[in-house]
Amino acid sequence: STEIVREVLGFFGTLVKTLTDSSLQSLLDEAARRAAERSDKKFRDLFALAADGMVISDMEGRILEANQSMCDLIGFDHDEFVQGRLTEFVGSRYVNRVRESVAEIREKGQALYEMLLKHRDGHEVPAEIRGQIIMFDDSEAILGQVRDLSDRRKSEFALRQSEERFRRIFE
Repeated sequence: STEIVREVLGFFGTLVKTLTDSSLQSLLDEAARRAAERSDKKFRDLFALAADGMVISDMEGRILEANQSMCDLIGFDHDEFVQGRLTEFVGSRYVNRVRESVAEIREKGQALYEMLLKHRDGHEVPAEIRGQIIMFDDSEAILGQVRDLSDRRKSEFALRQSEERFRRIFE
C-alpha cells in the first residue's frame, strides 16, 4: 500500500512537472512571439516614416518593399515600384554599378555609393545610397537608404559659381 502511494505520488509529481514545463515553455514562446511582433512593428513604423527613401530588395535585386519617400523620390506608385528590379530605376550607365554594388554588399555586408536614379518623368535624381544586409521575412535581403542629393548639388553649383565670380573680381 505504501508502494502504491509512492507510485501514485511519483506519477502525479511527474505529471505536474511535465505540465509546468509545458506551460512555462508555452508562456516563453508567447512572450518571444510578442517581442518579435513589437520589434517588427517598430521596424515597419521607422521604415514608413523615414524622410529618406528606403527600399528592400532580395539578393538578386528584385524589389520587395519600399517606403513612400522612395516612391515620391522617383515618381512611381508603391505597387509599380515593388514589382520592379533595382536596375530598372537607374540611368542605363549605372546598371552595371547596381550589380557591382549588390555583389559588394553580399561580400562586405554593406556599401555606400552615389548614382543617378531615373525619375518616372525622365529626369535624373542624384542619390547617395547606403546598402546593408538585413533579415526580411526570414531571408537575407538588402536595405537601401536613399538620400536625394539634388539640393546639395544645386548648392555646390551655386558655390562654385560664386567662387568663380569672386576670383574674376580679384584677377
